[in-house]
This record gives sequence, C-alpha cells and structure tokens, in this order.
Amino acid sequence: VVPPNFDKPKKVNEDEEPFWEEIFITAHADGGPDEAPTPRDGMYGMYYVQGKLRMAHNDPLTQPLTVAINHMLEQGLQKQKTGKGVSVHDGLVQQLQEHLRVPQSVATELYNLAVAGYGNTATVTDLTQLSLSILASFEQYWEEHEEHGDFRLPKHLGMYSVVQALQTYLETNFGGYNGGGNGQESTSSSQEEDYDNGACQFQLLVNSPVERVVEQESNAIDDDVEQEENSSSGAGKKILVTYSQRTSPPSGSQGDETVDSYVIEADQVVVAVPPPLLPRILPDLPKEKRTALNYVSFNNICKVVLKFSKCFWPPKLQSIVSAEGYFPELWFRPNFGGFEDDTSEQSHLVVFYLSDDYADNFVEECLFENMADDSNFTWDKNKASELCLEHLAKVLEYENEDPTELRKLLVNVLIHDWKSHPYVEGGHFAPKVGMTPAHLQALAAPMGQHNKIHFCGEATNTNACGTVQAAMETGVRAANAVIEQQHREQNEVLQQQEAQEQQGEVALQNTKDPQVDGGDDDETTVNNE
Repeated sequence: VVPPNFDKPKKVNEDEEPFWEEIFITAHADGGPDEAPTPRDGMYGMYYVQGKLRMAHNDPLTQPLTVAINHMLEQGLQKQKTGKGVSVHDGLVQQLQEHLRVPQSVATELYNLAVAGYGNTATVTDLTQLSLSILASFEQYWEEHEEHGDFRLPKHLGMYSVVQALQTYLETNFGGYNGGGNGQESTSSSQEEDYDNGACQFQLLVNSPVERVVEQESNAIDDDVEQEENSSSGAGKKILVTYSQRTSPPSGSQGDETVDSYVIEADQVVVAVPPPLLPRILPDLPKEKRTALNYVSFNNICKVVLKFSKCFWPPKLQSIVSAEGYFPELWFRPNFGGFEDDTSEQSHLVVFYLSDDYADNFVEECLFENMADDSNFTWDKNKASELCLEHLAKVLEYENEDPTELRKLLVNVLIHDWKSHPYVEGGHFAPKVGMTPAHLQALAAPMGQHNKIHFCGEATNTNACGTVQAAMETGVRAANAVIEQQHREQNEVLQQQEAQEQQGEVALQNTKDPQVDGGDDDETTVNNE
C-alpha cells in the first residue's frame, strides 16, 4: 500500500512543479549513457578522461566505448544461450581490440573508464569476475520492461521519507498503540501489549536483530500435532524466529548494557536480509541456495556526501564518471533538502559513490584506529573531505584546480560505509562468472518442509537484480506467496472439518440402522460403536 503520489511518474501541467526528478544515465552499467540530455530539464552527465571533462552522450573519444559495451551485451545474450560463462573483461577487450580496432593507448583509457562506469556501478571493479551473460540478461529485461525511463525522488524527499510514510500508514491502520488499529481504541500502555492482546496486527521491532530462523521440529505427541505433521500445507506448524534486544541503563545511572533473546512463533516468515547474512540466520539453508551464494558478489559500497553553502558547478550537470583518482562516480544535487519556496533549508550536495576496490582503498586511507578501544575505528573526516575537495577542484577545473575556495564553501561531511554495518556487510548483488538463471531461481525459492520461509530483496529478483525497483518487485512476490499459503492452509482446514462432519454423520446414521441379516447382537453393537 503506497502513499499518494508515490506511484509511476505522471504528466503535469506546464505551470506545475513535477513530482519526480528525471535522471540522465551516465554510468554504463545503468544502461548509459543516454543519447541526449533529459527532455524536461536538460540535465546531462560527463566523463573525465585524459584530464578533461567530456559530454557523455556525444563525445567522439568515448563513443567507441559505448558501442563496444552495447555489442558486448548482445554477445553476452548469445553466450547465455550456449551456456558459456564469459566475463565482462573478456567481452569488452574483444570488442575494443578485435572488432573496433581501437589503438592500444586509447583502449586502455576506455577500459579504465569502463571500470569506473560499469564495474563501480555493478560493484565489482575486477571485470574478470563479472558474469557477462547474467548482466546482459538484466539489461535486456530493463530495456523491454522499463516504460518511463529513470527517475528519483524530488529534492525535498528521500528514500527515508518513503519508509516513514509506509511505517505511518501501517501504524495508523493496523498498529493499535498510538493508532488504535482495526478501528479499536487502544487502552494499553504500549504497542507490545496491544499486539499481545490482539488489538493490533502490526508491530515494529527496531534494534532487534534476528539471530536464527528455523522450522519447528516434529513433535507428534497428540492427535492434533500428528494431524499438523501430516498436513500437506503445513497448517499449524510454526517457524521459530530468535531475535535479540539491547537495553541501555537509564540516563544518568550506572550499569552495563543488557542483551536479551526472544523467540517468536510465526506461521510464515519473509526473509529480506542481504545474501551474506543468510547462512548466519538460517542454519538449515538448502544446498541449492548455498551453491547459488557461491556465485554472488556482495562487495562494499561507500558514499561520501559533501554539503556546500553554494552551488559552484554547472547548473544542469547531474553526474560525472571519472577514470582517474579515488572517486569513479559523482552525483550533483543543488537546492536539496527543502521545498522550492523554503531556501533557508536548502543545501547543495555532491555525492561521491565508490564500490569494491575504490571503496576499500578510500576506507583504508581515511579510517584511523581509536587507541582507547582497539576494536573501534573512527573516520578522519578532514582527510576524507580533503581528498574529495581535491578531486572536485581537479575534474571541474575550479580555481585552477585549487581547493582553497571549496573549503570555505564546505558545510558538512557525511560518510557511510555499508561493509562495516554488521547486518548489511556490503552494497548489492552482482553475478560472478559461472552464475546461471538456475542460481537466481534458487536464491528466490522458498524453503522449509512446507515452503513457509519466503525470500525477498533485490538479490532474489529472477529478472534483474541490483535496483530499488528489483527489491520492490520481490516484496510484492513474497506478499502474494504468503497470502497463497494462507489460503491453502485455510482450505485444508475447511476440508478436514467437512470430512470430520461427514464421518460424524455416517457414524450417527449407523447407530440408527436396524440389524441386518440377523447377525449377532453383540457384534453389531461393537461395529456401530
């Protein structure tokens, strides 16, 4: 259920501010570069090659790379049909050297640009490890099914706003506490009490990492349990979800943080954690899934966001892919963070996007060990911001490539390293050489004796992974699977009830039947009983 306006982009009147913001696709792994600036706003992207910025959509130097990648992807689809595992590296080198016959010096620079514009976006900078056939199938799917192009949320919103809106909707309509779900007025002091007494259908547990998800072991100790074990749909059999909660001592008091474990008995479970966490929380993970995970790359992604008091870049520039330096990909967002008529809340952002080796090298350069706690590392924000400012001044040729003036405009720095997050451990899915469509199917398949543990998340999309859209599609798929399983169990219960009623009617009828064939009175009584 989606809040108003959070659906497909709509046409608006000329005097109306459009809700969605169009994106010029620069990176090759996103299907770029686009052939022209965005139709509505004229936004464009650039490549930084040979020490110079070049238009992504029409520069003669970089055009051979675009042609080579398009031909490479076409060949990748053919390789998939033959079942041959080929890397992006092999396909790209073949196109540049053998088909287009690009001079070696230029080919090297274009290859480095491909690492920045394809490898960095795909989160694998070693192109010899990337499966060409699987990525080609993703590209084909996007091309055939993408109706509206690429958009992002407007400047006054972010992905967090979407999450907030959905959470508010659920709590208001189903939450009980602070919302009185099901039309009931809450009389409890907490959402937990409302959930326990049935006054709400939704409970959000934050800071409660799941440690283990297992099926309830067979325990047929009475007729009811035995009937559940023999159920074809698994009706009544529970999934045990173990999670922990950390509790800090009250403010101002002394004491250590406590960690308590709890178990939820669930009818069904939807698992949406990243691939690296699956073996950790699912000890009974099937062999097919474990095999498929061997062909999944889940490397680091690091984002550095610099907030400036002034927009100093060309107003229509949206992104830069650079073949040189620490930072392969830059995104520009002026006037961000406030509504158009509220300039006091606006800021001007430059986002530095790094993955795999780019991210690891940057993290190693800008983290220093906290000597008071050898297990804790702290960002050297001065070092990080200085590297970013030097790169900006260089690629934009700002003030003779001197970052001095940029330092005066810098307001704040935000760094996020997804690999360091214990419940994420990386960026997003990428296919290794050797992966097949069967592996994608295995990652998406439900598990358990009655398939009551479902999976969703971008890495489980069997059509194309690696995007927010991919994750959303799998969420719909998992929800439908849960509903279908509920219907199967309900139908089975109804059938069992009908069968029991019919048996009862037959037994009752037998007790009323007269003695047949003059049989023995005692024997007839036993049979009827």
